[in-house]
Amino acid sequence: MPRKRPGGPAREWAGTAIAEPLVLYLETEPVTETYLEIIEVGSGRRVVTVIEILFPSNKAPGAGREAYVKKQREVLAARSNLVEIDLLRGGDPVLPVPRHLIPPSHRTPYLVSVRRGARPDLVWIYRAPLAERLPAILVPLRETDDDVPLDLQAVLDRAYESGAYDDLDYRAALDPPLDGADATWADSVLSGAGRRRASDP
Repeated sequence: MPRKRPGGPAREWAGTAIAEPLVLYLETEPVTETYLEIIEVGSGRRVVTVIEILFPSNKAPGAGREAYVKKQREVLAARSNLVEIDLLRGGDPVLPVPRHLIPPSHRTPYLVSVRRGARPDLVWIYRAPLAERLPAILVPLRETDDDVPLDLQAVLDRAYESGAYDDLDYRAALDPPLDGADATWADSVLSGAGRRRASDP
């Protein structure tokens, strides 16, 4: 329920009497970030694997990033598996491996990392170049179980078809902008789909 407070007395602005507004306090809702947990039934509902898709708030300085890093530590401390899917080109890296340790061949705009609770000393990195299909990855379960495949491109295609992404204006400049081969590739794809003309930014 919005709370009211007085808007103050009417004032004049350049000889014009300004009406007194009613000012309302609005209760803002926090941004909801979704994730997927794979839980072992019959073992006190132990979390086996957490799958995270990064949000902009996870990669920007502030409370959102701090909360995400805290959750990273908690998941790994519980010896659960952690799969992180970073499809954001902007923001500060938050995956649990310093970027300088990743070889140039795997420093792609998108990245996927997999940490296994049983091997906290290792991290599996999947490269995801912009001009290629998103990779199919292996999702770890319990140590006694086989990994299960997850086709990220198929998931993204399904999300695109189910959402309203077809209504977006793809003529606008990207932020952060693309450069080099990625910019050429994106322009070719959008032009071929009738989403962008040569005169567009």
